[in-house]
Formats: sequence, structure tokens, C-alpha cells
Amino acid sequence: MVKLKSSPKKAKTSAVRKSRKAVINEVETVKSRAKVVHNQYISVNTMKLKEVQDYLLYVSSLKRILWINFLVGTARGLGFIVGTVIVLAVLTFFISQVLSEIPWIGESFRWLDDWLRENIDTYSTNGH
Repeated sequence: MVKLKSSPKKAKTSAVRKSRKAVINEVETVKSRAKVVHNQYISVNTMKLKEVQDYLLYVSSLKRILWINFLVGTARGLGFIVGTVIVLAVLTFFISQVLSEIPWIGESFRWLDDWLRENIDTYSTNGH
């Protein structure tokens, strides 16, 4: 009696079916274990398994949440300060270039500049 072997194509298809079943089972397991975290349901359908694990790792530790939020806040604050300094410096440069060419305003700026230099020199020589 001759035994017929299944074709490689059939074997591949059944392996794909098994792997799909394994993935579906894993997703169903994760869905059944999904918990309410900080009064928000985690949507497992829209997140990949690794993303769910990362999110759960993030929300599982108060220290981690505080540390990450501290770093984010520090970066935002530093970026705000640096950006503001750059914008103000560029605006001041361009305004000083344009306004110094206008007769009355340019003279007023020159007088203010001279007055500030004189008073700063006087202030620094008095030992303050």
C-alpha cells in the first residue's frame, strides 16, 4: 500500500492556519486580561501586543510616570526659553536696523544708548 504525502502547499497552509490560530488565541488572552487602568479601558484591537506591554509597563509605576513627565516638562521649558531668546534677539536686531534709519526715532535711540552707557559707567565706578 502506498502512502500519499500531503503536498508542501497544504502543509504550508495548515501551518499558516495554526499560526493565525495562535495569534488569535494570544489576542483573545490579552483581551480577557485587559484591565481598567486609571479609569480608562485599553483598546487591544487598536494596539499591538508590544505597545500594550509598553503602556502597561509605563502606567504600572508612579515613579516612572513622574520621572518621564518631569523630563518632558524640562525639555518643553528649555525649548520655550531658547526659542523665545532667539526670536527676541532676531526681532531686536531687525527692528534696530530699521528704526535707526528713521530720523527722529534713530536720534532718540542714539540718545538713549548714550544715556545708558553714561549711567552704567557712573553706576559701576561708584562701587555698586
